[in-house]
Amino acid sequence: MSDFQLNSDRQERLTILGHEGAPLLIVDHAFAEPEKLVDLAKSASFQRVEGNGNHFPGVRSELPDSYPAALLALLDAHKEQFSLADLQPHQVTLNHLQMVTTPPAQLSLPQRFPHFDTFDSRQIAFLHYLTEDDHGGTDFYRHRATGFERIHPDRFRPYTGKLVEQVTRAGMPPADYIRESNDMFEKIESVPSRFNRLIVYFSNSLHSGFIPKITDLSADPAKGRLMATSFIHFPA
Repeated sequence: MSDFQLNSDRQERLTILGHEGAPLLIVDHAFAEPEKLVDLAKSASFQRVEGNGNHFPGVRSELPDSYPAALLALLDAHKEQFSLADLQPHQVTLNHLQMVTTPPAQLSLPQRFPHFDTFDSRQIAFLHYLTEDDHGGTDFYRHRATGFERIHPDRFRPYTGKLVEQVTRAGMPPADYIRESNDMFEKIESVPSRFNRLIVYFSNSLHSGFIPKITDLSADPAKGRLMATSFIHFPA
């Protein structure tokens, strides 16, 4: 497969999340030939990856190294907004096609809450939608009790401690994906999915996939909630 190329006619919009002001980059018509990713998914071998702190509710298949190379080219124009002096050196820590496939009734407790992907304040997440808007999008949240919108190491104990206290007092949340604000979390931003839309944000932001109740959670790439997801870490 040839290298992935950005679309010269892509549309970029930078916005700010919540009270903490983290950047969120939204890019429409992001890649010149997004169908390459869909075709790759149709012949890929997807597997469920569990353990080691991974709570993704679905299956993944690895992407070629040429894909995050294009993401770096995109980020270069916005590195100052993401507090990056340079993009070298860097480490790609995740580079996969993925699909949400877990039915709501089978969700574990962590999968019912907004989540963060890492403590690392210098890891950037790239989420590329490869289905239309009927498969939902991505929402960002604030934890009401602490006011936290991003979780770094100093915040982990107070955040998880308060979360345990809330669950102990209120009981287990319903076995379902979170879709709206509730007593524990306030939704601060919602990005609907759109074919070939890419969003870029800090991996330690509290967020959740918006999974509509009618979404087909098929493991078939032609039917399911197909995305490409990459994490890139930039050492200080």
